[in-house]
Amino acid sequence: MGIRHTTEGMTLQRLRWCTGIAIILWITVLLLSLAWNIQSQKRQTLALAQKEAVASMERDIAVRNWLAKRGGIYIHADKGIAPNEFLQHPQRDLAVNGIALTMVNPAYFLRTLMEDPILQSSVRSRIVSTTPIRPENTADSWESYALEQFHRGEPVAFQLVREEGGRHLRGMQPLITSDSCMNCHTEQAFEPGNVGGGISIILDMAPFLAAQNRNISLIALSHVILGSLGLLGITFMYRHSASGLRQVEHAITTLRNNEEQLEKRVEDETRQRRKNEELLVHQSRMATMGKMIAVIGHQWKQPLNVLAILVQDLPEAFRHGEVNQQYLDTAATQAMEQIDFMASTIDDFRNFFDPGKQMETFSVNGAISLALKLIQAQLTHNNIQANLDSQCECSARGHKNEFQQVILNVLVNARDAIYERRCQNPDHHGLAGIIDIRVSCDDGTASVQICDNGTGIAADIAERIFDPYFSTKPGEGSGIGLWMAKSIMEESMGGSIRLEPDRQEGACFTLCFPVV
Repeated sequence: MGIRHTTEGMTLQRLRWCTGIAIILWITVLLLSLAWNIQSQKRQTLALAQKEAVASMERDIAVRNWLAKRGGIYIHADKGIAPNEFLQHPQRDLAVNGIALTMVNPAYFLRTLMEDPILQSSVRSRIVSTTPIRPENTADSWESYALEQFHRGEPVAFQLVREEGGRHLRGMQPLITSDSCMNCHTEQAFEPGNVGGGISIILDMAPFLAAQNRNISLIALSHVILGSLGLLGITFMYRHSASGLRQVEHAITTLRNNEEQLEKRVEDETRQRRKNEELLVHQSRMATMGKMIAVIGHQWKQPLNVLAILVQDLPEAFRHGEVNQQYLDTAATQAMEQIDFMASTIDDFRNFFDPGKQMETFSVNGAISLALKLIQAQLTHNNIQANLDSQCECSARGHKNEFQQVILNVLVNARDAIYERRCQNPDHHGLAGIIDIRVSCDDGTASVQICDNGTGIAADIAERIFDPYFSTKPGEGSGIGLWMAKSIMEESMGGSIRLEPDRQEGACFTLCFPVV
């Protein structure tokens, strides 16, 4: 449980980390967007102010050029405009029909307009030059710098300044001299096409900054609203994901609990099955041992009879004076032959039930022959002939004794089936039993086919004959012989055992396994 809680905590902590990172990224994006929009708004404000400044300067230049092309204008000298003391022109002052007129050149006209209180606006402008006729038109340091830039080809110059009363935009455009300018500027040695001076303006930025601040406030408000909506969305997603994650973690915990319970049940079932299999193996070996004891008993019957005859004959031979050295040697030889035969039977029995589990390479034909030898006496007694037809000499890798046990189980079943057929039908009492064993090899695989002429196996039970505790001889068989044979062939030999279908007489089992 501690591991589960730790895993769940780590998962929720990871979700919190991701949510925190998402919030930081969202706020960062909003701040970057806000900064970019503010800077963009400031650039737009400056561009708008510069556009208005250019419009004002171009308007002044247009008025100047219009007047310059016409050589200036005459106005009433008594209408508040004094004659231009800096204008050196022979016809500056005239009297027409008793009316006093004075010439107003372009520069003087613009200065008069710029200084008129009625026409004052947020834009203050003046004409400047580095070599002015009127000292008041001398360019200051920034204006001088702008004039130098004009000489280098720059079309306009701007500078933001902070003065008393707020921020202002200074702007300047060049005044290019023309032929019409030469009438008033002969002393300055200008040539047509030169930069004679410039229109300098000072634009009050207060209205533009006020509009800019309003727009920035709206931008900031929109970002606050957008940021709040985004944070609400992230919070909602976090709560929704956390809720779903808790449900998933709960489901995983439940699944793990069920898995642990299932694993425990599987372990218990496996342990119990292993015990049952061990019991089945033990029962199978006991059943086979019982069969083998019966075989040994049958094989010992004849030698014991011979020994009994020898022992019984000794007193009679002694009474008749037949006991001599030759008689004793002959009797001892015959007795030892029978004892050797019985000892050989015991050795075969012991080797057959050798509990060793070491894998070995053994001769298939040799193992089959040994199994036949163990049961041959019973087969002969029951008038059953076993025929071994070996078409190849091959070796297999596995447990030899277990393979012999498989062969013996099939042979015993064949013997019982032949005996049962004789009992079921009186016409078959004298039936000669036949068991054919055929060994063949093909492409690295050996095939051992054991066929008999017994009762055969009905089709409705053919699929169940390899099940444990299933027997066709209720009350007699253990029902584990063929199951054990199937287990040995599949697990120890890496092969298989099957019942051949559609037999008209008897049964036929085929064993298949790899050869070496």
